[in-house]
Amino acid sequence: AVVLFGSEVSLSHGPEPAVPSSVLGLGFSQDGFLQWSLIDQLIRDSSGYIKSRSFSLYLEPGPFARGEVLLGGVDPDKFIGPLALMPVVGEGHWMLHLLAVYVGGASRRQAGLHAILDTGTNGIQMPAKARQDLITLIRFGLQKPIDIRLVEGKYEIDCADRKYLPTIELEFEGVGGTVSMEVPQENYVEEFDSSCTSLFLEDSEGFWRIGQNVIPGNYFSFDFDKKQTRGGCRGTDGTRAGVLSGPANGAVYFSFYKNYHEPLSLWLVDKRELDDQEDRALSVGVYSAPQAVLNLQR
Repeated sequence: AVVLFGSEVSLSHGPEPAVPSSVLGLGFSQDGFLQWSLIDQLIRDSSGYIKSRSFSLYLEPGPFARGEVLLGGVDPDKFIGPLALMPVVGEGHWMLHLLAVYVGGASRRQAGLHAILDTGTNGIQMPAKARQDLITLIRFGLQKPIDIRLVEGKYEIDCADRKYLPTIELEFEGVGGTVSMEVPQENYVEEFDSSCTSLFLEDSEGFWRIGQNVIPGNYFSFDFDKKQTRGGCRGTDGTRAGVLSGPANGAVYFSFYKNYHEPLSLWLVDKRELDDQEDRALSVGVYSAPQAVLNLQR
């Protein structure tokens, strides 16, 4: 069965309009807006759908890749350990301490820099000065000189030149060390009709917001109770992987195929009933993202 999502982007909740803090209802509750998040509803359900207040996300590389969202644990078949621990800092967001950004042999460091891991965002948002510094590093890291131009607030290049762009490496604070995640040019440049546009976007928030660009080839697991992340291993397909812990007991999957030019399609699957069979969906009701209510049916 398909998990259907509500089409509303906002709703009235008292005198002020309330906007959901995350598309799937998997973010931290903002200002007490969500009394029971999707994870809380599943863990409170008497059917015992999940055993842990955690969820995991994986997306294969490529424009037509397959991925999964697992509610209540991690899927050890999707990555190769060991996993490095990364603490979540602050409250209300999946925020990490970003130590440095590497482009080739050059790096940009800023003490106390924080970055929110926001898997619902397409792009990497940062303060204006940080973006200027990053573009400067990219120019130095090019395999050959190319034209990188600023057009209406976004950096563009000729698509034929994107192959000369360097890989970006993000270095995060870990426990007892550092954890690095690579962002190849395939993940930070988007092709349009006449040119290719960088997905490094300017923002005034004062911290970085790292979107789905770091997801392909990486495994992420988010644990609400432990408020920690793990990463730095490689996926079973040879790509790098990262994780935010959670035991793999009872769990619920959202399995999906991602086409960057089409809507995201999801199916709800119960890990307890999968065994070694191919993915097959359970019967479920409609999940409305703004209300964050999921009606499960057996």
